[in-house]
Amino acid sequence: YEILGWIRPLLEKLGFKAPPELKVEEGTQYRLALLGFFREASSLLHKLEKDNPELVKETLVVDFNVALHDKIAATGATVKYGDLSNADTLHHLGLAQTQVILCTIPDDVLRGIDNRSLVELVREMAPSAVIIANAVSHDQVEAIYEAGANFVYMSRLEVADTLSDAINQALENQIDVYRERRFEQH
Repeated sequence: YEILGWIRPLLEKLGFKAPPELKVEEGTQYRLALLGFFREASSLLHKLEKDNPELVKETLVVDFNVALHDKIAATGATVKYGDLSNADTLHHLGLAQTQVILCTIPDDVLRGIDNRSLVELVREMAPSAVIIANAVSHDQVEAIYEAGANFVYMSRLEVADTLSDAINQALENQIDVYRERRFEQH
C-alpha cells in the first residue's frame, strides 16, 4: 500500500486510472455482514445455510478473493469485492444499516489494517450495529473492545473448549457418542 501510494501518480501519468468512484448503496440493508471470508466465515456461512437459510439471504460477505465469489453467491448471500483496509470501499458497501457485523480475518492474515482499526472504522460507519471481532492474542482484546466491538472472540479459545469437551468424553469412554453428536451437528 505504501509503495502504491508512491507510484500512483506515475501510473496515472502513464494512463492507469483509479477505478470509478463507488456509489453508496442506498436502501440496501443486511442483517449480517461478514468482513472477510476466511476459515471461520466459510464454516459459519455453511452452518447458517443449513440452520438459518433466511438469514443467509440477508447476509453480505465482503472479500477480496473473487475466485470465491460464485461459491459464496450460490449460498444465497450477497457477495461484494472489498479491501477491508480501504475505508471508502467499506463506506460504499452500505454497512450503516447492518444489524450485526462480523470481522472474521485474524490480524496475522489481514494486510494494511488490524482488527482494532477495522472495528474503529466500522463503528464510525455503523454506530448502532453489533460488532463481533477476532483477536489473535489476549493483549489485543481490550483494545478491540475500546475501539467499539460488542464481542471479541479468539478462535484458539473456542477450539480449546471443543477439545476439552472431547477429552472429557474420551476419559469417560464416551468419545464415540460425542463424535456422533458432533457429526450430526456438522
